[in-house]
Amino acid sequence: MTDTNALQKEWTVAAIRAHYPNPIRLADTENEDDELPDGAYCVGGALCYALIPGHDAAFPASAMVAAALRNLDPTLSKEDAMTFAWKIIQANDHGDFATAWDYAEQACRISG
Repeated sequence: MTDTNALQKEWTVAAIRAHYPNPIRLADTENEDDELPDGAYCVGGALCYALIPGHDAAFPASAMVAAALRNLDPTLSKEDAMTFAWKIIQANDHGDFATAWDYAEQACRISG
């Protein structure tokens, strides 16, 4: 899923959201084979694909989402990044993708 050309862009949350427009909940990926459908990802996965070179987890752990947020805004504290990572994951898990993207935007504004 990682787009190596995309990794070279100057990313914003809006640009990442446009590049990865169809996040899903992990709960919606369950099937008999326990395999993810091709192209499945969550909001945190989209952030990681764009902001962490070589990242390949469609549904990353909170620490990885926090690292992506800090790559997007290096002035964001580790604590704030983790708080927003959890919020992003929780909103995504509830299918509230707009709110998950909003939390990513908020994370970038908190330090500025």
